[in-house]
Amino acid sequence: MGLMRGAAHRSLARAPRELGLAVALVLCLAGLSGCISTFSELQGGRLLGPRRYELTPAYSVVNRESGGSSDTRYGLLAGAGLADGLDLRGRYERVEGDNGFNVVGLGPKVALVPGHLALFTPVGFAFGGGLDAGDTVELHPTVLWTCPLAAGLELTGSGKALLRKGDDLLALNVGLGVGPHLSKLAVRSEVGVLVNPLEGGYHRHLSVGLAFGWPR
Repeated sequence: MGLMRGAAHRSLARAPRELGLAVALVLCLAGLSGCISTFSELQGGRLLGPRRYELTPAYSVVNRESGGSSDTRYGLLAGAGLADGLDLRGRYERVEGDNGFNVVGLGPKVALVPGHLALFTPVGFAFGGGLDAGDTVELHPTVLWTCPLAAGLELTGSGKALLRKGDDLLALNVGLGVGPHLSKLAVRSEVGVLVNPLEGGYHRHLSVGLAFGWPR
């Protein structure tokens, strides 16, 4: 018990410093300003835990409006457990199309209800394809909720606001995580919709990722 209390105390002692680092990185990115939207999640409401890490190669197809054009996206999601109740997560995504571009994002993820509910607040921007990165920055406050369905199977839902230069957007996602041990290896599939609440219109996505967690 003494060892467990000592470990918990050290983890909590590190949290303010590491949270400060995460916030500093987010504020640094936020200094840019505006909007290209990646709205899939491919993660759950659980956190990784101190000194645990995760990588998720991912692939998405995004349909623009009903019956409109589509693009394909592939990339890598990464997470690091900084302390009890605090992760830092980042993402790179390549968007293919007539003028392909890249999207990067970074932000802290905080437990609201451990094991089930979390708040993720990444900031990201796009570059390449003739884009001005300073005009594409977005803040994505996101609530993630996870419900275990059976051993090796969980359901996750998420809702997010996409705050950007110009009109703000809303996104809803729902997905499944399947694997022998979800914190170590999981196939994540997801569908979602992105809407403009003021002007109407929507985009849809279908995404899949393979999450690897370690130490195993």
